[in-house]
Amino acid sequence: MLLLENVIMNIRMTKLEAITVNCISMLSPHLRIKTVKMKI
Repeated sequence: MLLLENVIMNIRMTKLEAITVNCISMLSPHLRIKTVKMKI
């Protein structure tokens, strides 16, 4: 049960992160490039 909850939480966080990155990329391409560089 706990493992399943962790997986669901991870999926939710990933979706939230993707939405945030999409919003940032729409607002400022320069910011998106910086975010990508930081992740790598």
